[in-house]
Amino acid sequence: MAYKIKDPSLKPKPRLGSDAPLVSGKDRILLFVEQNRSLVLAALLIVLMGGVALGGMLWWNQQQRYEALVLLGQAQKFYIDRPTDHPDQIERNLEQAITLFRQIVKTYPNTPSAELALYLLGNALYDKGDVKQAIQVYQRFIEDYGSDDILLGLVYQRLGMAYLKSGERTKGIETLSQVLALPAATNKDQVLYELGKVEESAGNTEQALAYYKELQNAFPYSPFASEVDLRVKMLEPKTDETKPSDTKEDPENTKEAPENTSEQEKTEGIVPAE
Repeated sequence: MAYKIKDPSLKPKPRLGSDAPLVSGKDRILLFVEQNRSLVLAALLIVLMGGVALGGMLWWNQQQRYEALVLLGQAQKFYIDRPTDHPDQIERNLEQAITLFRQIVKTYPNTPSAELALYLLGNALYDKGDVKQAIQVYQRFIEDYGSDDILLGLVYQRLGMAYLKSGERTKGIETLSQVLALPAATNKDQVLYELGKVEESAGNTEQALAYYKELQNAFPYSPFASEVDLRVKMLEPKTDETKPSDTKEDPENTKEAPENTSEQEKTEGIVPAE
């Protein structure tokens, strides 16, 4: 049996990593930072500047929103506060409201107040009698804020009424009808009422009744429901509810008088005196 003699001069090779010093992740990071100090400082500076810029932008946006909201409150006050007994004051308040609405739209276009200001600007121009400019403002709103179904429904209604006022009946009806296709529109009952009135005034009774009855069925609790009920009763064709009926005659009260007195007397044997 053969035996292998170990040579003491031959030392075993150390395993890789067995006796190598262990370096933690933290030490490696510190070593990297030490070796790339300038690069790390530059990166930290960039991050710091980015944070400052982001914070400044957020502050500026918040400031813009606040300033726009303040102006919107002032403009709404002028628009709403219009004393009916002072026509001159009404005109002045409308002008001031229009000026402020335009300022908000121009100076603060990216704020939530700009959307409402644009809508109210169209309303103010319409109330002033400047229907052409009001139409342009409403069209701009549709282009810029067409995704807001709630306000969009109100804009389509006002735009449709503006078209009708300017004599464009077909455009007015088409624009009003677009409100009915908006899922989130909250003014469908009023639009149905307006469409009914338009058709009624044009003598289209059947179409007017169709709009009125749709309002009755879809919005029975609408504030326009009672008025529509009256319109439907007036416009619906009258039916013959009361027909002449065969009445039984009372034999005691409806005795036929004899046509000839002389014949009656002859029948009873009465001879008239000469």
